[in-house]
Amino acid sequence: MGLSPYDSLNLSDKNGDSEEFVSQNKKLIVKSFGFDFKRLILLDQMQQDQILLLKEPIITLPSPLQYDALITNSPNTYLGILTADCLPIVIDHKKKSIAAVHAGRQGTALDITTKVLKKMKEEFGCSSKDLFIAIGPS
Repeated sequence: MGLSPYDSLNLSDKNGDSEEFVSQNKKLIVKSFGFDFKRLILLDQMQQDQILLLKEPIITLPSPLQYDALITNSPNTYLGILTADCLPIVIDHKKKSIAAVHAGRQGTALDITTKVLKKMKEEFGCSSKDLFIAIGPS
């Protein structure tokens, strides 16, 4: 962890924190939750409504990951959303698929969450009664 204001597990390399501290913070998180560092997917959020769909098995990831939402059915994949004043939204479909949404002002105006729900229905047959949706702090 770095010095204030980067002393609280910052995971973003876009706000002035050093790459070394960001990397250490990511390692602390994967160690705490006990999963492989390579299984953590963080998006290069663009404040838009682009959605990345990753169907299993995930062999390679496009780079950079310039999306504001990610949907996957790949097991043991850990999704992360970086926020400040935007909403992180996680959608679970009976542990068959999962989505992480960065719902900022522009993405919300572009209906990103509705688009994610529609894409989950199209790709994985999700229905609203089968979903668990969690909204994080903003």
